[in-house]
Amino acid sequence: MNQNRLEQIIAEYAEPNIELQYEVLEYSAGFVATLEVKREPTKLPYKVAKALGFQKRIVDGQVFVRHGSQVEEPTSAELTALQDEANRANGRP
Repeated sequence: MNQNRLEQIIAEYAEPNIELQYEVLEYSAGFVATLEVKREPTKLPYKVAKALGFQKRIVDGQVFVRHGSQVEEPTSAELTALQDEANRANGRP
């Protein structure tokens, strides 16, 4: 795995384009990879661009948020907050 391959995968399955930083670091007795997703308010909310998974359990257009260690679809209030943040970042009321 490398930065280029991750960018290709993300470009295929997420929209709009997500900027990320991938790095492999030496740690203890081996190596560990870090993946940083750069959050850009002007692009919120990020959505699934292409369905994936057995029986297409993740479908295009879905949005996910993190709740602690869980990744779930946002509540209506969370989705509205993301859209409001994008509007403010893009200079819209």
